Amino acid sequence: MGAFSASVVEAEPLVGGSAPMASVSGRNICVLVHGMGGDANDWEVWVELLTSRFPSWVVWPLKTLANGCRFMGLGLDALEKLAAEEIVEAIRSIGQSEHVTLHCIGHSMGGLIVRGALAHVLDTLAPRDLQLGHYLSLSSPHLGIQASWAAPLQLWRNLCVLSRPISSQLAQLAIQDTAGPEQPYLV
Repeated sequence: MGAFSASVVEAEPLVGGSAPMASVSGRNICVLVHGMGGDANDWEVWVELLTSRFPSWVVWPLKTLANGCRFMGLGLDALEKLAAEEIVEAIRSIGQSEHVTLHCIGHSMGGLIVRGALAHVLDTLAPRDLQLGHYLSLSSPHLGIQASWAAPLQLWRNLCVLSRPISSQLAQLAIQDTAGPEQPYLV
């Protein structure tokens, strides 16, 4: 396998005769967002699966997040903006004249990133040109993360007070990123 680029794939009926969600006319794009410590290559099997199942779809694993998604990397707010920029670029690259249906799959922290990025994407693109399709979140901590003090290898999750000056990432993931009346990032 190795490095790959976006793939174009064609939709076909699902098992049982039901049709997949597709735009009435236009293109489907499926963005894949990896989690902490991942990169676009983590999606190789998914790209193969989706391209064989939906041959007309553009399958686009996000590439710009790898450096920021490392442990103690960029905060979720910064990562969602990077993701939104790449998603908008991907949508525009398949043709401005076509209506696009956007499908999203995010793994772990990637599910949180794409959830936040969607608002930026919708603010950037005209609603008449974009329809939201599927959103699939795989093992994403939408309610935050915490660890039991009885699990010593997971204690890093409870050290947000110490890590906050270095990176907002852990504090945002643990829903400990506010000290005042404002709401945490995940809420």
